[in-house]
Amino acid sequence: MTWLAVKIFLDNSFLWCKKYWQILLGAGIAISVMILSAGRRNDLKKALELANKKSVEDKDAMQRSHDAQIRAERQKSIEQREHAESLARKISEIEKSHRVDSSALSKRKRRQLEVLLDEDSDPSDISEGLADIFGTDIKS
Repeated sequence: MTWLAVKIFLDNSFLWCKKYWQILLGAGIAISVMILSAGRRNDLKKALELANKKSVEDKDAMQRSHDAQIRAERQKSIEQREHAESLARKISEIEKSHRVDSSALSKRKRRQLEVLLDEDSDPSDISEGLADIFGTDIKS
């Protein structure tokens, strides 16, 4: 009876295989791919490691470039601020050296200045009048 049971089991298995051949084909392809790629796993692993290393290097290069741009912008900002402060100091020094103290003016010059500023004149006339009062030469 055991032989008969084995024969029936094999017949039933064959019928099942005939009916569901797509499942067997899919499993066979999957197993074949696994067997064929078993030797190439190290190559794939090396390729993935190389790609990962490249991406890390690219990321580091972009970060260094970004940091360099930020440093350059900060340096430029500092230089501009220093230049502006230097300009402000120079302007204040020039204003101090050229400031005319109204108490130092003689009474005659003060009257001439008041008369000149009270008149509604052309700006060039005012400039010439100021040049005459203070004894400077203005070139237009």
